[in-house]
Amino acid sequence: MIQLQSSYIFLPNPYKKENEPPKKQDHVINIKIEDSFISCLKSSFPDAIGGIEPNSLFKSIYTYSINADKISCNVIFQINSVAKNYYLDVIVVGRSKSQAIKGLEYVQATIEDSSIPKNYVEIISYDAISEYYCNKVYPKLNELERNLRKLLFNIYVVNFGLDYYHMTVNEELQNKVKGIIEVDAKTGKSKPTQKSTYSNKETKELTRWQRFFYAFEFTDIQKLLFAKGWTSIDEQAKAKFLSDTKNLSKLTDEELREAFSKYTPKSDWERFFSDKISNLDVENIIEEIRGSRNKIAHCKFFYKSEYESCSKAIHELNKAIICAVKITEDKDFSTKNSEYIANAMAGAFERIEALTQKLVDAINPTIQVIGKISETVSRFVDSYNFSGSFKILEGLSTALTLLDNDATTEEAEPSDNIEEDTTNTHS
Repeated sequence: MIQLQSSYIFLPNPYKKENEPPKKQDHVINIKIEDSFISCLKSSFPDAIGGIEPNSLFKSIYTYSINADKISCNVIFQINSVAKNYYLDVIVVGRSKSQAIKGLEYVQATIEDSSIPKNYVEIISYDAISEYYCNKVYPKLNELERNLRKLLFNIYVVNFGLDYYHMTVNEELQNKVKGIIEVDAKTGKSKPTQKSTYSNKETKELTRWQRFFYAFEFTDIQKLLFAKGWTSIDEQAKAKFLSDTKNLSKLTDEELREAFSKYTPKSDWERFFSDKISNLDVENIIEEIRGSRNKIAHCKFFYKSEYESCSKAIHELNKAIICAVKITEDKDFSTKNSEYIANAMAGAFERIEALTQKLVDAINPTIQVIGKISETVSRFVDSYNFSGSFKILEGLSTALTLLDNDATTEEAEPSDNIEEDTTNTHS
């Protein structure tokens, strides 16, 4: 069994409106009897059983059973009277927490429809009903805010890199968020992940890059997304358009209207988000959630009807944001990579062209010298008659050959003395 408790204080209502007094009648004495809190409570819950506690004249306890509208639970009313004020604890015991909450809602609705609010100022000192619905919706709100923050980081960083919070966030909002981050860092709520090898200025900037959207409240998100403004990006785009379009009179009416529409103050929602989330009134949904979020964050009144409306709004927006994150990762990331590659290739081609030009500039003087030498040699060959020289060389070659042949023949003839010596030896 689950037991939940809500607590109330009831004070006499100083603005109580008296009923019109009955007409005077002869020999009739009208006696006015004030409605006590306990009598009002018992009239509202006629089957309640109990009374004053034996050991205390100022404490009463009543029990009551609820069996209606699919509700089945037991109720205990504990009443402490202090002077003219009453302190009421309503304890409900049910099979489940939802049954206990329904029992508390039943009791609260019955009290509000009774004569008690006419006679007493009702203060809810502990609201278990709001606590239940706040706790129930908080995980949904938690998921929504984290998905929204992811979408903000994805879109702003993919478009601007480390300059993501400088480019479109106005200075006033920047200063507010920087102040929150600095205070959190000093109190230890948001310490940087880096080691202390950085200077104080570097550490501050690193922390801002990491925590900027974590310091945003819902009102800041509304200002960031929906406040229209003119940024340096818009100024650059307009300047490029005017530079590329020298004669505006040559534009068609449609082109002029498109230009006027494009180069006017816009919100960041129009710049970066509207093409990813459509058919949803995001501005009003965020406003609705913001109002409920403040109640949830500060543990204020938050009942079933508002819970259902807030849950529906959170579900719709969260679903749209998850789709937008996917579009960003599929489309924007790809587009940015294509731009990066194109810029890198363009830069590479420019460097290659510059290098080629340097090589050409370096080789040209050598080519010019070789050309001059070639031209000189050509002129020399054309102007000199080599035929006589060739004949002289041919004659010399022939003479040398004959001399060489004569020398070879002389060495080959035999000696007469050698033959004679050989004969004498044999004799």
